[in-house]
Amino acid sequence: MSNVCRVTEPGCEERTFIIDIDGDNFLNWHDLSISYGEDMQYNITFDDELLFTSVATTRKPRQIMLGTPEITSGATWPIFEIDYVRVTSGIGGGGDSRTPIVVLPGLGGSWDFGAILNGGEGSNWEIPDFVDVYDNLIASFENDGYVVDTDLFIFAYDWRKNLDTLADELKLYLENLGLTDKVNLVGHSMGGLVARSYLQKHGSDDKTNKLVTAGSPHLGAADTYPIWEGATVIDRPWWQKSAIELLTRLNRQAGENKVTTVRRLVPAVKDLLPTYDYLILDGVLKPWDGLAQYNDYLYSINDISIIDSLVQVMAGTGVSTKHQINAVTRGYKDVMAGKWEDGKALSFATADGDGTVWHDSAWGGFASGLDLEASHADIISSEPAITNIFTELGLDTSKVISSTNPDIRDSVLAVILRSPGTLEVCEEAVCNSSLGWYFPSYKLFLLPGFTGQDIDVKVLEESGLGDYDLHVGELTATKEEWKKIEGKLTDTGQQDSYQVTSSGGQLQVSQGGVTAQNGLEVTADALELVEPGWDEEDNVSKVIDESLSILERLIAVRKIRYSLMEVVKAGTVEPALRVWISLDRFMEELLTNDTYINADQVSRQVQAVPHYKQGTESKLMSSSSFYSGEFLGEADGQGELAGALGAGQETLKLDKLHSARYLYLLSLELRN
Repeated sequence: MSNVCRVTEPGCEERTFIIDIDGDNFLNWHDLSISYGEDMQYNITFDDELLFTSVATTRKPRQIMLGTPEITSGATWPIFEIDYVRVTSGIGGGGDSRTPIVVLPGLGGSWDFGAILNGGEGSNWEIPDFVDVYDNLIASFENDGYVVDTDLFIFAYDWRKNLDTLADELKLYLENLGLTDKVNLVGHSMGGLVARSYLQKHGSDDKTNKLVTAGSPHLGAADTYPIWEGATVIDRPWWQKSAIELLTRLNRQAGENKVTTVRRLVPAVKDLLPTYDYLILDGVLKPWDGLAQYNDYLYSINDISIIDSLVQVMAGTGVSTKHQINAVTRGYKDVMAGKWEDGKALSFATADGDGTVWHDSAWGGFASGLDLEASHADIISSEPAITNIFTELGLDTSKVISSTNPDIRDSVLAVILRSPGTLEVCEEAVCNSSLGWYFPSYKLFLLPGFTGQDIDVKVLEESGLGDYDLHVGELTATKEEWKKIEGKLTDTGQQDSYQVTSSGGQLQVSQGGVTAQNGLEVTADALELVEPGWDEEDNVSKVIDESLSILERLIAVRKIRYSLMEVVKAGTVEPALRVWISLDRFMEELLTNDTYINADQVSRQVQAVPHYKQGTESKLMSSSSFYSGEFLGEADGQGELAGALGAGQETLKLDKLHSARYLYLLSLELRN
């Protein structure tokens, strides 16, 4: 072995050789290690025996030569023959060598932005920087000498897929790593179920040394029921909620309710439903496998005897955890929306756990493991949790790092622009990546911890003209609300501005008259493509014509709504509803401070609309029409907005009441 010299050391001879390895023949693998320490010295060890320590140096070796005896510059190489050489980084060749580790994150812990935003397959799944719940674990492994993509691997899987498919994908992933050693698997939450499914399906391939599951719901998790049956994510971290909401919001098909969208795009959620009796419907505890929607997959793999010896579980305790659900038979509005097939969730009964996974579910009947007082995030990120993982894997617990406090806030403002244009999101003078998480290539902005403060959103013309869709969503612990604005960039350098706020649990997006007008024109043009001539009298142009009187424009509005009713009756529903919504928003800008209509006219409509509402609801009790529900929801929304308007807004109030009345009639027209 050649000495490594200092950069400026004149007396160092670079080509001297160290002959310290026994030349006897041997048949077993031996470890030859070259390391560089904080003291800036190189150490060479052979089977943990120190052979050589260099002087302190900043230079790096250019070559490492291994081979049969050779004479070079008068010095002899080690007198032994090497038949096989296996070169690795940070991992020994055999015997008691370091075992590779594969980390599997939980639901929503890995992202492929293109796949999530566009609903495609995706080929670039990874843990994004904002999912920091795994930072401490990975940093601890690295501090112990592991190297990512060498002997430490992150299986950032597509969590939308069912567990059986993911078991196959994990098998292929491990095969493609080309490792000759067995691996240790560390799975958090759903990641532990993926690894368990792999072991039970492909355990015979003998590639796994041990599996540690941290907070994995082996008996399912009760809070997945609202996702699968109600299309709502409750009490989950903002990044997990964002992933599911963006996926389902942006990729819903025409005529598809949100529950159907969730089940089509995220079938994995069904594999996370509880496999114990958890639903109390109208006061009666229902058998879990007697429900219309139940988890047949986890039940099918509940024979854990073949893998029990490989599995170590970590179960969180000390946190109130959803365990059972109090539900009632769903109403007709839920039927029309396709929600709550097995009962509408009202509240949860709790038991001990980590806040997400019930204690007994985290054990799942496995024999070995431990309880740890920890939340669902702490069970994989806290010092005690990582120390236990290190102990289970036989690693140096002094290397554990726990400096990161994971961001698991449960609220977020999401803004996404579907091209063209450039997105800018600001709070006062703080914008984009200085304010939150901004991804310019995807025109996506995420603001964790949003509390309803005033936010300014701009769509800037910097890369072309055309129509755009702007989606703004407020996602909280218990609800989600979205607004969609359709606009049009018609001029070079154009800037469309929107003001976003949330008050009283209601998301509000206000826009100037120009942007509201653009939205109306965009939706009207889109309807013209599928229903040519629907606006024969050109009433849309009259509504936006500032030279006309308010009365003339109001007459045009009423004619547009009559025309839209005829279009809807003919079967063109979604484009017509988009025009209707855009028209209502335009009128909010046009009539904000107008008092053209007197109070008596408003009073008559205030009295009439509740009768329309009551009559409509009574006739929809047996309907399951999705579109009836959509129009009914819009009607209720317009009625509520009208009720919130005060003095000086009589004309706008009357317009909203008219809109609500027509929408109620249309919801009846669409019932089945």
